[in-house]
Amino acid sequence: MKCTDCYSPISDTFVSCPNCGSEVKRVETIEKGVSGYAMNTSALKLTDLSSRDEIIIDSGGIIGREGDFALDYFSRCDYVSRLHCEITPVDNGFMIEHLPTAKHPTKIDNIALLVRVPRALKDRSILTIADRNFRISINTTSAPEDTLQADATKQYDPSPDFISHDTEQINQADISESEEKHEIVCRKCGTSHDVPSEDSTLNECSGCEDKYDKRDIARVKARRKNAS
Repeated sequence: MKCTDCYSPISDTFVSCPNCGSEVKRVETIEKGVSGYAMNTSALKLTDLSSRDEIIIDSGGIIGREGDFALDYFSRCDYVSRLHCEITPVDNGFMIEHLPTAKHPTKIDNIALLVRVPRALKDRSILTIADRNFRISINTTSAPEDTLQADATKQYDPSPDFISHDTEQINQADISESEEKHEIVCRKCGTSHDVPSEDSTLNECSGCEDKYDKRDIARVKARRKNAS
């Protein structure tokens, strides 16, 4: 595991990076399920168009000669940097960022990525890392349909006791949840941005002046306001 700010090797038990002091960020590859909806997981496969080597990625990390994936393969790639690009799992897919430590470009369908600007990886697209070209395959698995139907039945078939005794508590819970407020706080300047939900994201910080600092907020998750 590596620090996402300075790329120093760190243990997954660390709370902050001992080299730069940044908070250690962990990415969950399985989204929390909502009753009646599927829990989806994704696996990313990169197939080298020349050698036909396959690289399977199912978590976040760095691609490079000293990265987190397929070191036996990338160690032979002279034009791939030690830390070239970063993969981040998102709901039913993956994002990729070109790192400032890379000497040669990262491209999707022959379009070069800007440094630290996330781009979505799409199934069947061509990913170019330095002089290597890969076919992207994204495989998603879902919970069985009969499981979802069973969950839906449980959700919408409450018992008479539940209706008669707990209706007032449910209404109060709904009101409380609707009044929750969320924010995204910039790690660079500390500016707080109000957002509508915990799933919200921002592309730029309104408080930062440096263009690269502005884009860092795209990596920050929303949180409930006043949450400890």
